[in-house]
This record gives sequence, C-alpha cells and structure tokens, in this order.
Amino acid sequence: MSSTTNDFDFQKFSSILDKSRKQSKKKEYQCCIPGCNEVALLHSHLVPQSALKKYICDDKHQLIQNQIDEIHPMVAVKTGEISLETFYTIGISEAMSMPIFCKKHDNDLFCEFEGDADSADPYNPRFQILQALRAIGALRYRESRLLEQNTIKSSLSEFYVGGVYNDESQMYQNLVHRYDSTISNLYKAVETDDYDNYEFVCFELEPLKLAICDAFIDDTDLKEHIMDDEYSIPVKALYINMIPKNNNSYLFIGYDKKNVSNALIELLGKWKTAFKDGLDIKVLYVILCHCSNNWCISPDCDSRIIEYLYNNYSNDRMDVIF
Repeated sequence: MSSTTNDFDFQKFSSILDKSRKQSKKKEYQCCIPGCNEVALLHSHLVPQSALKKYICDDKHQLIQNQIDEIHPMVAVKTGEISLETFYTIGISEAMSMPIFCKKHDNDLFCEFEGDADSADPYNPRFQILQALRAIGALRYRESRLLEQNTIKSSLSEFYVGGVYNDESQMYQNLVHRYDSTISNLYKAVETDDYDNYEFVCFELEPLKLAICDAFIDDTDLKEHIMDDEYSIPVKALYINMIPKNNNSYLFIGYDKKNVSNALIELLGKWKTAFKDGLDIKVLYVILCHCSNNWCISPDCDSRIIEYLYNNYSNDRMDVIF
C-alpha cells in the first residue's frame, strides 16, 4: 500500500518515528573500512579524547553538542516545547562519537594520537586525511541510520511502504554508496602513505574551546548523478577540522583535488581571505553552519560563539542547507 497525505496522523507518525530512532540507535553497524565485516565500536571518537580533555572540556569533563532531539517525543516538537535541533551537555566519553570503526581499525589508525594531547599535528598530511576519514565515516553512519529508521518504520506501518518513503530510502542507500567510494580513496591514501591527491590549508588561530571534525558536501551536480548508475562517484566535499594544540586552535580545511566543485573552491577562498589576519568569529560561526553537527564546544567557550549559536544557529543552518 502506498502512502498518501490524506492518511497522515501526526500522533501516530511521532510514535513510530520515536520507536524507529530508539531501535536504530541500538543496531550494530558495520565498520566503514573497505572489506571489514566487523561491528563498529559504539563510541568511535572523531577527535582525540586527550585533546578534548586537556584543552576543551570544562572542569566536569563536559561538552556541548547540537543534535537532533531524540530524548523527547516528537509531539514536543510540534507543540513548541523543544526545537528539532537541541543543544545538549554531554560527557566526554560520548561526545563526538558514533559507530564508525571497529576496535581493530580504530586502534590501528588513531592510537598514535590518543595518548598525548599534543601528538596530533594539523600540518601532517596523514593526520589531515585520517580526520577526513573520520568525518566521512560519521556522515556515512548518519545516512545508514536514517536508512535503518525507514526500514523500521515500514515494518511498523504500511503507511511507510512505497511511494516517497521508498524513494527516500533509495536516496540514503545511494549516499552510503558514494560515501563508501570516498572512504575507499581516503583509506587507500593512508595505507599507501600517498596524499598527493589532497590539498589542505591550515589556519593558526587564537585558542578556542571548540573542536570540529566534519565535511560540507556539494551535491548539486545533477548531471553527474544521472551518469552514475551505481552511485560510485565519491562525494565532492570540503573536509573541515579544528583541534586545539598548545597555545592555539588550528582550523584545517581540505579537499580531494579530483572530487571538488568550483563552488567549494570559491567558498574556501572566501574563508582563506577572512582568516588571513587571524580569527574572525562570525566567519567561524558561518563554517559551523556549513557543518552537520559534528563539532563540540566547552560550556565556557568564547561568549561570542555561544551567543551566535544559541540565538541564530538553527535558522542560519537551514539557510545554508536549503
């Protein structure tokens, strides 16, 4: 039975969505590394925890992240009690983490940066690509989980079978395939120690209690998608990362030279100009709006960033997305 708008019941919709979110979070997801069939760790971290502990956390080892609200029922969104995206205070063990890599790959790839807060080098090509790998792995998990949620919803109600919901599931599946291709290229670069296909620029900024491991995707080339029947073309992305080290914060942004659009290069050019003379808080906020929530801040971060985020973030981010 195909879904129709006339059958829509928000109370039932919110109940099914709440169930699908809870069940999809409990699912065991596969490691994103090509050829690996192992189950991913529940908390595979996007940023070295040692750096978060030393430079970003408050005294209680807490961080703030902005996420889709999954604690309150969806009816609370409709009534205006909460917004769809909500700022959460979260402990360091769970902050900036999700099921991306299995235990072996998580250890083999990232252990050298976990013991010492200052071991991560934002100018090192290997570390840059590993952070890009983490960022795309996180986006892949997001699409995989949305796909799982649709599967659960269709099992709970015929309303979610066929029509737009099948199209939506296919879209999530196609994106997972494209992320797989991107991950394959990044992992090959790490395995062969060959980073010539990637370009990064690094900005040395004043210290901020903020960490980013994310990517901004340009998915506007519809002609390219039509020609890609198997959805195997890597995504066009800017890899956006920020880590603290010693007395500075380092914002490093890069891309795959073979898979980048003119629009992304122009965007990066604007950001390079803005940071030429040091930190520009408003531009940094704009960069966060281009990210997909894979960033965290300390509760006592720069008050200007906090003010932008709490007052404007949800609306400004929607403007970027749409």
